[in-house]
Amino acid sequence: MHLWELGGGIHLSDLIKVGLTKQNFANAVCLVVVDLSKPDEVVDTARYWLKVIQHRAGVVASELKDDGVDVVQLMADKQGSPQAKGIPIYIVANKYDRFKDVNPECKKVMARTLRAMAYEAGASLVYMTVTESADKDLQSCVKVFRNLLNSNVFMTERLKVFTTDEKRALAIRAGDDKEEKIGMAPGGDHSGASWSRKLDEDLKELEADFKRQNINIKIPTREQERETDEKVQNVASIFARLNKDGRGVARRDLREALLEIGGGKLAELVHSSEVGGTPTVDPEELDSLTLWWRSMLKMETIEGEVGMAFDPEEFKEDKVDSTREMRDHELEKYRKACEAKVRKELALKGERKQGEGKKSRRGSTTS
Repeated sequence: MHLWELGGGIHLSDLIKVGLTKQNFANAVCLVVVDLSKPDEVVDTARYWLKVIQHRAGVVASELKDDGVDVVQLMADKQGSPQAKGIPIYIVANKYDRFKDVNPECKKVMARTLRAMAYEAGASLVYMTVTESADKDLQSCVKVFRNLLNSNVFMTERLKVFTTDEKRALAIRAGDDKEEKIGMAPGGDHSGASWSRKLDEDLKELEADFKRQNINIKIPTREQERETDEKVQNVASIFARLNKDGRGVARRDLREALLEIGGGKLAELVHSSEVGGTPTVDPEELDSLTLWWRSMLKMETIEGEVGMAFDPEEFKEDKVDSTREMRDHELEKYRKACEAKVRKELALKGERKQGEGKKSRRGSTTS
């Protein structure tokens, strides 16, 4: 089993090309971890990584198809996300202990937002904490999380969990939730986008309350919001210009236009016809892409610019294998050195004991 952690923020997201490949696609499980102690970043973090996973899954599935693999059949028993070509996905809302006692209404809206996003992504949703506590609600987090993850990784039997009570830690398996159970966001619909707008409003209103609980809410400045709005509007204008017949825009044409305005990361997510399944991008797909891009732009103000933060050549399979061999060799040398040190210390202790025994015998003879 291999574990790949894409830590360090969104600027390392290109590393998913290393962690998710044709070789491990059938056995992959992806976790999107969000930090409930930073509630203003939860939605954008989840939205960003979900789209990155879905995009990479589409690319790898297309490569497998070119190799003659029936991906649908390959992933049939995985109970995974249809949007990620069958790969199981978990949204793990960590540090629940920090969020457990916040304003009840905001806690409810956060829960509904995450449920809606998980439902749309075909993902499981679990609240998590590693804090030791006598609180049974907190204790249940680790147990439920381990069971659900083990069921996908080691094919163990799943617990039948369906906890949607906002007063408790949520635990919802993919496929168990329903739109009508989630409900409609005030002034909107069932979508994660509508619920996230309500969450943004609540976080701004309750900023002072959160601060008293040592939770800082970062509110974007008007200048930052204006810049983001201008970039998103620019994309919408380009799409409207290219969508002459109202049937969508050719994928290649849209990618080239986005590259011209510096929207390289957004252009990357515009699939080719082979991966996207259609020769054009329709307004619905564009809305999904621009929603993701808005989240990316917001996260860049917090974590830094997204970009190629590594050299792909360093992560080719043969080099990864040689690096592992080198690491294993070094570990073996270290183990042998430790064993030799222990043997030497034991030998010295034995010699000291023998010396003390001889002195004791000489002393008794003299007396």
